[in-house]
Amino acid sequence: MLADLQQLFDAVESHLKAQFPDVALIGWAPEIEDSMPLPAILLYVGALRPGTDPGTGQPAINIVIELRVVGDPTEPNAEAAMWALAARLIKVLHHQTWGLPVTMAELESDGFHADGMRPDLDGYSVIAAEWRHEFDLGPPEWAFEDTSGTTVDFDMQPRHTNADYALRSG
Repeated sequence: MLADLQQLFDAVESHLKAQFPDVALIGWAPEIEDSMPLPAILLYVGALRPGTDPGTGQPAINIVIELRVVGDPTEPNAEAAMWALAARLIKVLHHQTWGLPVTMAELESDGFHADGMRPDLDGYSVIAAEWRHEFDLGPPEWAFEDTSGTTVDFDMQPRHTNADYALRSG
């Protein structure tokens, strides 16, 4: 269970900063003015979707996180350096949970690919990828646990007038 999305944002950003001290900028959807320090790893929320209902009253969230590796196309060997950084990112993202109660990172099937979808990044070389996590958000709505150890089984038989009910303990 995550308390809020900021918990995930902070964990992803701090982990990437620790793993990539040579990257000049790592951050969530930073405002890009005339220029930015490069290379950069920019993070965005691509989508929030309903996840698998945990049955606790908590909303289950499936988040898609977009990542963009941004480089200077005028630098020598810039493209090779960006793809090398993308390969390092695949290793870091592989089965990552960021130490949080989220499902392991699942990289989208198209992996890292050249990207030209964000107009604010025109003029830069950009490689993009997406991954997803699922998690339960907030505390359970039902603050009690089932500690009875009792299971109730219902066996409904078609074409019978009476249902067969059984109560078992343990």
